[in-house]
Amino acid sequence: MKRSKTFTLALTALALCCNISAGQTPQASPRAVMPEKHIAVFKQYCFDCHDAESKEGKLNLEELSFEVSRDIPTAEWWSKILAALNAGEMPPMDAEQISNAEKAALLEDLSQQMVTARQILSDSGGVITIRRLNRREYQNTLEALLGFRPDVSTLPADDGTGGFDTAGASLFFSSDQFEQYRATATRALTSVLTPHEKPESKTLRLEGEVEVSEGFFTQAKQTRDNHERSKAYLAQDAKPPTDFGFRDHQQAVKQNTRFKTNYPPLGDYITRPEAKTGAVLSHSKNRTPSIATPKTSGANGGKYILRVRAGYYDGTPERERYLEYRFVTGKQGSTVLGYAKVTGTIDEPSIIEVPVNHPLGEFGGFSIGQRDYKEKVSKRYTNEVWRKKNGIGQPPSLWIDYVEMEGPIFDTWPNPVQLELLPPRKTAEAEASYARRIITNFATRAFRGSKPSETYLNKLVERYLSKSSEKENSVKAAVDVFALILASPDFLYMSEPRQGEKPERLDG
Repeated sequence: MKRSKTFTLALTALALCCNISAGQTPQASPRAVMPEKHIAVFKQYCFDCHDAESKEGKLNLEELSFEVSRDIPTAEWWSKILAALNAGEMPPMDAEQISNAEKAALLEDLSQQMVTARQILSDSGGVITIRRLNRREYQNTLEALLGFRPDVSTLPADDGTGGFDTAGASLFFSSDQFEQYRATATRALTSVLTPHEKPESKTLRLEGEVEVSEGFFTQAKQTRDNHERSKAYLAQDAKPPTDFGFRDHQQAVKQNTRFKTNYPPLGDYITRPEAKTGAVLSHSKNRTPSIATPKTSGANGGKYILRVRAGYYDGTPERERYLEYRFVTGKQGSTVLGYAKVTGTIDEPSIIEVPVNHPLGEFGGFSIGQRDYKEKVSKRYTNEVWRKKNGIGQPPSLWIDYVEMEGPIFDTWPNPVQLELLPPRKTAEAEASYARRIITNFATRAFRGSKPSETYLNKLVERYLSKSSEKENSVKAAVDVFALILASPDFLYMSEPRQGEKPERLDG
């Protein structure tokens, strides 16, 4: 009976973890050892294909050691077993299934022993430990395969050893991590492969007086109101502070004091005529205002044009005549995309156009503000020096009339990666033949040029066909199978095969 490569690798892992041969010689403590009660599980569910006679996938469960911490290869196989059991790939769908109780007990013991084995084997004695891709490498590799940089924030953090995030001893693998890698790959593949109608390119204009200045006018009004109420309260002693909208006496006093500090720059902003027709990028202690576009899901990605009409104030130093544009996400903060020099003045503004890309599948939007070239401490110091001079603070450098966002713009449609991964079926090509073609191509690329075994491909083709019985499910079937490939050991593990004991020069 044929089995997939993932399945056989997982069983190999099982095998190497379970010394199903009796009479093990006790070794020095500490050790990570699986309870021998699980031998019966392997005999009942796995020996048909993985005993000394059949050795399917080169796996002989009869010779495996239950001592998980015996050596690094043994622990690695155990790790693969966890992934295969957790994914439901072992036993295969057409074989007798392990009962829920037996499977739960096996996984619980195996997970505990893997933790112990990791501690024991963390010192590899100078031998380089085979390791999985860390989060950064996984993101880079998916970007090379899928054409965009996916969100990997849900993957386990890489606990560096000695300042490095590529230490094999800390890059172990568990069943939970398998699911996290698989889920991350599924999201990325869904973004790339799900067919969409070509989005219509639109232009959105954001007016500076609405996006920024209205907030300053509102804040100034509130600050004046708080000040008037605090003065009224402090001018009498009959009524409690709550009658004036304050929690207590201290809050009323604080509002009165804050007015002297906070209102001068607000008053300066709202009295500027250009604040009524745009956004004054006033300096503050910590940051300057910016105009942000609405965030979108990035379902289609695409190129956008940011168009800004802006000018600088007379006397503004050259170094302060730059706008900074960013991509802002909900989870990972913001990324600076570039800078643009403002060449127009307040009286004769100039229009700046910059092309930007919205990462495919990443929730976020764009932001335009003044270039942030100072650290917070420097900003506060500069602002304080100016405040002593003019009672207000550092004068503004730039003004923005409006920001336009045009897009998405696509040079080609659909996504070329989509056509590459899911090319049209050839005339009279059977679905099974088509499935094998696209799966073989993707797996070979994912495995860095190594073609998978026929048993592995057979299993994946079988899975694809079982999930694509209806035409509209073919993309979902491809996503499911490709995600398994991107969570399999041959993709996740960094392997440097060589012949003999002598080191070899790595190729490209």
